[in-house]
Amino acid sequence: MPSLAEALEIDPGEPLLKVSRVRLVNGRPFYVNEVVTHKSLMVSEDVVSSEKPLRQLLGLEAPGETEFVDRSVEVERATPYLAASLGLAVGDPVIKSGNVILTRGERVGIEFNYFDAFRVRFVLAGASEYKLKIVEKEEG
Repeated sequence: MPSLAEALEIDPGEPLLKVSRVRLVNGRPFYVNEVVTHKSLMVSEDVVSSEKPLRQLLGLEAPGETEFVDRSVEVERATPYLAASLGLAVGDPVIKSGNVILTRGERVGIEFNYFDAFRVRFVLAGASEYKLKIVEKEEG
């Protein structure tokens, strides 16, 4: 995963840990939350049962010392894991939103959320001005 290592500003050969879980709304899978990090972590039962975001449960977010950078939203095809988790067919469109977790100035992880593309609508609330950069996605 060289692009993940690049986003984390680490050596491409450094091992990465990926933790994911499915979040339910009204008893139905709504999204898959995934965190990728190069940090050594302890994963406990709380990760599965808590309502807190994975980034908090894994100790990657520190109150007042964490910001989220390099935010992105794109459409991808559901992998077998995402399809099974969200009740979709492999290849169905999913919305992938992501951001880099920056804590105390260090890129400690990348967080992704995957949604059934036909089941969500994003609403940009707040300030009427926002910066949007559109880039061509690399195939691969």
